[in-house]
Amino acid sequence: MVTKKMEAALPRGSSKSEAPRGFQTDSGRRAAHRHIKQCRVSRLHLSLTDAQRLLAAVQWGAMLWQEWRGLTVNTTLLNSPAGPAAIMRALADHLRHWQAAREVPPLYAWVRECGGQHGDHAHMLVAIPPGGGRALSHAIRRWLQGPGVRGDAAKGALHSRPTTIGGWLAYTLKTMTPADAQRLYLECGFRVIASPPAAPVVGQRIGIARALQQKARNTTRAQYGRNAQ
Repeated sequence: MVTKKMEAALPRGSSKSEAPRGFQTDSGRRAAHRHIKQCRVSRLHLSLTDAQRLLAAVQWGAMLWQEWRGLTVNTTLLNSPAGPAAIMRALADHLRHWQAAREVPPLYAWVRECGGQHGDHAHMLVAIPPGGGRALSHAIRRWLQGPGVRGDAAKGALHSRPTTIGGWLAYTLKTMTPADAQRLYLECGFRVIASPPAAPVVGQRIGIARALQQKARNTTRAQYGRNAQ
């Protein structure tokens, strides 16, 4: 549950959010449509429970650490033999090693979407060292093309940008139903402008670092609190 302290920690989401760019290639569209045709179990909307969990975890993490980076990884454009779920699991492991080497708490979150134009992609929020955004982008790009994924990374497969926590949350929670978005606002004071989802998502919708999960927060605070900014 999101507390009033968490609500006050960050600005409320803006009604204006910038959509990711760079996923408009014809090959990306064709690959995305092939993926959608193979879907057997799908979910169009982000559930209210998932939205509450993501909001509470990310806002708590922002009170522990201040420097964050937004990434968008398009698994459709990678043309990798590994599926989206396997890529996300491996990417999470890679992020933890990258953060540990720089004495950064293992804090990250992602929301997976699928669209007719964008294909299967994940919006990520990653804790970074001060000024480390460009270094993270280079590390992820090299990793995507390496033996862990072996992706033929087309242009636009990875986007990296500075972001605010509130802006990232407002954008990634946009595929809630309007009714759930209104309920989230009434319960937590966080405004989300719901928009119709473009296509179904198969499998896990969101991912949260173990260190951000509710049962692990006290341990995370004790372990990394001294280094928190």
